[in-house]
Amino acid sequence: MQASRHSSVPMSLLLNSWPHPLSDDHPSVQIDDLPPTYEEVKNEAERKGILLRIVTWNQQARDPPPAEELETYLFRCRKYHVIAVGTQECENTFAKSIIVPSKAKWESTLQRVLGTDYDTLHSHSLQASHIIL
Repeated sequence: MQASRHSSVPMSLLLNSWPHPLSDDHPSVQIDDLPPTYEEVKNEAERKGILLRIVTWNQQARDPPPAEELETYLFRCRKYHVIAVGTQECENTFAKSIIVPSKAKWESTLQRVLGTDYDTLHSHSLQASHIIL
C-alpha cells in the first residue's frame, strides 16, 4: 500500500513517523552508484570525500518491514561508502532487551539487505539501543 502524499514511500514506513521520511527519489538528491572496483572507489573517496548514510530508527519492538522495502527505501546499496544504523527497541522491548540484548536477527537482516558489497565493521548493543557500522 502506497501513501498518497509520498507516492514513493510505502505506508509501512510512514505509519507513526514524524517528521515524514526524506526520500532519495527527490529531484534535488543526485547520488550516483559507487564505482565497480575497490581502486576506483578509493580514488573517488580521496577526490570527493566519503558518503555516509546515517539511519536512526525506533522500531518499537516490532518486526522491520520486508527486506525489499528496506533495500529500496532505507539502504540503497552501492550509494554510500559507510552505512551507520542506530536502532532503539530493535527485536525486543526495552524490558526484554535487558535480559536478551542480542540483535543477531536484525544484524542478519541488514547483511542480507546490504549484500556482499558491505561488511560489518562493528556493532554494539546496550539493552534496547543498538548501533552497527
